[in-house]
Amino acid sequence: MSLRDKLLSIAQPPVPAMPVGSARTIGDFWTSFVAPLLPKKEIMEQWFELLNAYTKSTDPVFAIRAFSDRQGGQDEALRRGFYNTTNAGFSFFYTDNFFAAYFEKMAMDGFVPSLAEFATMLKNRTFPARFGQCCETERLRAAYDIQGRNGKNPGFGGAGYKIAHIVDSGMNFQIGNEILGMAEICARYFPRGQYNDWTECNQEYWVRHLDNLDDQPEAKEILIAHFLRFACPLNYFLTPKPTTNTRNIHGNQVRVRFVQCDVAPDIAEYTPLQKYAILQFNKLYGPAYKNYFNLLKYTNGWPTESEEQLANIEINIEYGPWEIDNPGERPVPPPPRHAGKQSRYNICWDNEKIENAQNIPMNKIGLRAMQFLTEAASQTKRGTFQLDNVTFGEIAQCRTVTGWQLLEDENRFQQRSEETRNTRYHDETIQWNNQTYHATNQWVGEERDRIIEIIQNVTRGRMTIHPA
Repeated sequence: MSLRDKLLSIAQPPVPAMPVGSARTIGDFWTSFVAPLLPKKEIMEQWFELLNAYTKSTDPVFAIRAFSDRQGGQDEALRRGFYNTTNAGFSFFYTDNFFAAYFEKMAMDGFVPSLAEFATMLKNRTFPARFGQCCETERLRAAYDIQGRNGKNPGFGGAGYKIAHIVDSGMNFQIGNEILGMAEICARYFPRGQYNDWTECNQEYWVRHLDNLDDQPEAKEILIAHFLRFACPLNYFLTPKPTTNTRNIHGNQVRVRFVQCDVAPDIAEYTPLQKYAILQFNKLYGPAYKNYFNLLKYTNGWPTESEEQLANIEINIEYGPWEIDNPGERPVPPPPRHAGKQSRYNICWDNEKIENAQNIPMNKIGLRAMQFLTEAASQTKRGTFQLDNVTFGEIAQCRTVTGWQLLEDENRFQQRSEETRNTRYHDETIQWNNQTYHATNQWVGEERDRIIEIIQNVTRGRMTIHPA
């Protein structure tokens, strides 16, 4: 089968249905959920060989994960599928994470194209940048397909999966003596520019030319590392996605969720699991993985923890699709509730132990936040504490039931891409323990007001956590 035909039929065979189950530790979760979905060793080796050779080929075209946001709410700020040429021996286009789905699905299906066909489709702009919804303003300038005409939806999101990157494609690049994220990298080398910077070429496609990169050889080195992080299946594994889907069940539109976890609502972003994945991929895929890892310019390097240490970390995760609003009418049986580790701490209100969670004067958003505070207390072994003492590392575990982090500290916020900073956070900041935090825009309306009230109550000492 040709690469073109594979991309057009990539939804077949379908992505495996998500299993229903639970796991107590990282090791258990890896064995029961992650490992059965991993591609075969020989396929991963072939994909690395292909992509590594492509980065060394003449005039490659790279994909950059950037500028998929409407900066200031303007459609003209979008850049997905926008083509850029340079005089530095490479060209590139912008896209989003949907691009990665093509590579993961091809690897899972055991398909590897030839280097020649892969290079040709990128060069002649017939390899799709993404699939899914897009606006007319974006389509007018996109030289690469952004609607899915040349590559269909592989089906991960609909089945409840998220493609997890082991090494973040947009953060912690070691560039000389600097540590940079893609926000700084794009600003320096591959800027968003203005919508009218792209001009029509031979009435065929739109392009922008950058003529300032020929004396900056590090630009191509960075782009190779980013492309290998972004496009190589050796950097992926599947997890349950933290957001909900809407499904038609017997003619009714119902909301379906896929995961609940004690340590992180988005398990794909949980650092110990990512470290464990590095060690497991090294075992599974041999020298090819170590060679691949060494090309990523990754500042964090190889995990210092042992495989056993990481495997035994408790996460208490439940996975599988279940209906949110009508527990009695589920599309599949819900994940069984695990016993888990009993908390060694009690939540108190005005120094009185709360025997029943329903007696806590807060909504389910607040309950979830307090569960994470309880876990923070257990980890710090501090005993009784109030929120004004809690460090960022602890409070960062307080998240809403929608799966988004409540606060981001200034250092990590600045490492986020410009797209993420502009689309996921309020303009206002919160001062806490002489540090600056950014509030996500997932707190809206009454929910946001309620979270602030919870924070105030804990800070004032009304809500505390005591050893059990």
